[in-house]
Amino acid sequence: MKRNMLRFVSILVFLFSIVLIGYCGQTENKESGKRILLANESICFNGTFDYFSKYVFRGVTVDEDPVVQPSFSINYKTINASFWSSMPIQNTNDAVDSNEIDLTVSYTKSFEPADISIGHVSYHYPYSGSSSTKEWFVSLTINNLPVGINIMYYDDYDYYKGSYSSLEVTKNVSLINEYDIETILYVHLGSYVNYDIYRQGGDYVLGTKIIIPVREKMTITPSLFYSVPFGDVADENIGNQIPSIYGGFSLGFCF
Repeated sequence: MKRNMLRFVSILVFLFSIVLIGYCGQTENKESGKRILLANESICFNGTFDYFSKYVFRGVTVDEDPVVQPSFSINYKTINASFWSSMPIQNTNDAVDSNEIDLTVSYTKSFEPADISIGHVSYHYPYSGSSSTKEWFVSLTINNLPVGINIMYYDDYDYYKGSYSSLEVTKNVSLINEYDIETILYVHLGSYVNYDIYRQGGDYVLGTKIIIPVREKMTITPSLFYSVPFGDVADENIGNQIPSIYGGFSLGFCF
């Protein structure tokens, strides 16, 4: 427990320091009036602090215990770099120490009415005993439709070998116009192909989020999801995963 909290505090300090540096740099630039190499209007700092009742990923329950998942990303024009982590608050429902750190870089190009992104993810599992691995990915986001559509393809070329594809459909519905509060309805279909022990199968997910602005660039987002594995993921002789209901909240900010 102490080890988990120490890592958690360290990560928060790291994220806060980066944000502070970016903010101070912006202030100094405005006061001096001098040009800098990376124009501030082209840089966006985003961060989230998430809490979930359990950690479910691609139809697999990684941890039955509540987890915290802080993340931070930097966007410069069409390039994005992000840090994401997950750690259990305590180990009471299982013996899993599901500490995880993901490092992602990506490049996005807009072709109206769609955006195409390519990128790379490096997964690390300190203290959990799981093997680190790496994936390339490509995504297609279709804009200007009544619903949001995102198609993803991940190729694991390292430890697990294989691919995972997903289709996600979202619908934004305004709840309280006066305060810009809206809900997002979420439908997800994922499929494995020769991914480690999962030769076929995948997961369905239904979910909803409510985005509540609390300041100009800060939001609180409670969420609820229902995940249903199928195929090899649900087979009791292979993945042995069962449907899961989980929820939580996210505190997000942008500078």
